[in-house]
Amino acid sequence: PEIGPYLAMEFVDGSTLANLIAEKALTRENGFHILTQAMYALMAAHAADIIHRDVKPDNLLVGKDGRVKLMDFGIARGEGARLTAVGEVLGTPSYTAPELLQGQDANIGTDLYAFVVTAFQVVARGNLPFHGESLGATLYNIIHEPPAMPPGLEPALVALFNKGLHKDPGQRYQRLGDFLAALAKALHLPAPVMPALGAMPEAGAPSRAGHSHPSQDDMRTSAIPAKKSQGGKKTSDSSAEMAGHLAPPPQGLLSQKSSGEHSHEVPHPHPHP
Repeated sequence: PEIGPYLAMEFVDGSTLANLIAEKALTRENGFHILTQAMYALMAAHAADIIHRDVKPDNLLVGKDGRVKLMDFGIARGEGARLTAVGEVLGTPSYTAPELLQGQDANIGTDLYAFVVTAFQVVARGNLPFHGESLGATLYNIIHEPPAMPPGLEPALVALFNKGLHKDPGQRYQRLGDFLAALAKALHLPAPVMPALGAMPEAGAPSRAGHSHPSQDDMRTSAIPAKKSQGGKKTSDSSAEMAGHLAPPPQGLLSQKSSGEHSHEVPHPHPHP
C-alpha cells in the first residue's frame, strides 16, 4: 500500500561522543580530533545562517571510521528567527549560555558557548563546568558562579575555559576557529586547518544576506530525522559534515564496546519543500 512521503535515515556505525567520554575511551588527542570535525560541521551550519541551539556530546556521532556527524537539528533555526516565547529556553541546561537563561535570543555565540562546554567535558573526562544538586542550582551556577575546574587541570586550560565560559559574551572567543586554535596550543597539539567557508560570522553577528556558502567539494550535508532505534539510541535529525580530506581521522578513535547507531525509513506526514 502507498505510505506517502517518508524520510530515509542514515545508519552510522559508531557511538556518540557522550558514550565515548563516559567509557573513558578517548585520549585528549583523539578527543581534540573529534572536536575539530565537530567545529567544521558547526561552521558549515553557521555559514548557512543556521543556529543549532543544542550542541552537546550526545548530539555528536562518531563513526568507527573516525568521521563525526553533528545531529539533531530539531530545534535549529535561522539566525534571527524566534522559536520560543519570552522567558522560555530550548536546549540542554548544562550547555546553555547565561544570556539565554536571562532572556536573550540564541545566536552563533550561544552555539559556541555550548561547544566550549562540550570541549570542557572532553578535556576534563566527563566533568561539567557548572553543576548543582538541582536544576535550579545548576542554572544559578551558570549565571552567577565561575566554572568548576577539576583539580590538577593545567593553568593554560584553566585560563582558556575561563575565557570561553565568561559570563559576558563579549569577553569570550568570538570564533570557533579561535577557540580551537587556543585549545590546540594549550594541549600542545597542531592547530586545526580552517576550511574554506567564505567569510565566517563572529559570535553574535547579525544574519548576513548574500553570504558565501561552502562548495560541494568542501562540504557534504544530509538531512536525516531523529528517531529512537530498536536499540534505544538516537539517530541524526540532520547533519553537516566536512569532507574527510580536511582532517583525516586517526586510527582507533573508538573502543571495541562502541555500537552502531541505527536509522530507518519512516513515514512522514508532511513533505518538505
